[in-house]
Amino acid sequence: FLPAGETMLERVTGMARSSRVGVGGGYGADREEVEHPVRTVQCGTYRRDALLAVGGFDVAMAYGEDEELNWGLLRDGREIVLVPALRQHYRPRASLRALARQYWNYGQGRIRVVTKHPDFLQAKHLAPSALVVTIGTLAAAALVTPIGATPLAGLLAVYGAALLGAGLTAHGGWRERLLLPLAIASMHVGYGTGMLWGAADKHLAGRFRRRENQERRADGSA
Repeated sequence: FLPAGETMLERVTGMARSSRVGVGGGYGADREEVEHPVRTVQCGTYRRDALLAVGGFDVAMAYGEDEELNWGLLRDGREIVLVPALRQHYRPRASLRALARQYWNYGQGRIRVVTKHPDFLQAKHLAPSALVVTIGTLAAAALVTPIGATPLAGLLAVYGAALLGAGLTAHGGWRERLLLPLAIASMHVGYGTGMLWGAADKHLAGRFRRRENQERRADGSA
């Protein structure tokens, strides 16, 4: 999983997707040099019998289908192996807006996976949404009372320091490292809001279906 950006912003978005601060470890930032088992891979190669055993890809998923398939294989007692010798080069997004949109879609895809497999959820999956909710809540509180500005400033300072550290320790030109914090923040906000939107949409859709079922039952009894 190696970003091969050609423009400056493509290199920046590729660096963000390979940063542990950006993705919280896992597949995107995995650089172990020996073959090893992992939870998921992107665009993997699969044995046909294994795919058939778990029902293949869920074609209704536009995002998250890799994670859903790989989790199904793991639950079926199989193993996903990352082979560093099989290098996968890809062209990263060409703008911060496109990167944020990509992770907005990923956040909604994560909700679809968790809806089918609740045991897939990890605490780190909730971190971007928790960050978005906390900053939004503290910002609203700061508008009401000056006391609310203090915890907001503290949180933004800590988060900003983490982003700055990621930029300073990254490999690349000074312009790329300067923009890296913005790219990582775009990923976090996009993913966090996308997951919140997906959860709200799922909840509202469920309520709508329940209301329809209640109305049908009422019409039938009448």
